[in-house]
Amino acid sequence: MRTYWRLFSVALLFAPSLAPCSSAQQQVVSGPPQFAPPVWYRFPIPYSTGIASGDLTGNGISDLMGVSPDTGSVEVRLGKGDGTFGPLLYSNAGNSPSVITPGRFDGKNLDAIVNDTEYGEGLVLLGDGQGKFP
Repeated sequence: MRTYWRLFSVALLFAPSLAPCSSAQQQVVSGPPQFAPPVWYRFPIPYSTGIASGDLTGNGISDLMGVSPDTGSVEVRLGKGDGTFGPLLYSNAGNSPSVITPGRFDGKNLDAIVNDTEYGEGLVLLGDGQGKFP
């Protein structure tokens, strides 16, 4: 009996997503999707092993973050909202970070968590709302 109710609950969760779209929601695309040409940005940190995006300044525009185990830093490029990014901002990120994940850990600004491969720890870097992690 429990299995039946679980399946019924799952069916109810997915039922709204199976409803047909109204004509206002449907779009007809002819041909393959088109993308603008790529814009190349160099993160000067050697051997960057982690890169992520998130709105670090709270302006609704995604920013880029990168980490490097060699320099122990997080580098940020703030988004301009037109597909381009500003100059690099640097923050210290421990000894050997190799992965970065954005998140809101203090309930204020967007923060980041990085791993420290040298000590096997995770470090929470609290964002200042300006694109840095003091």
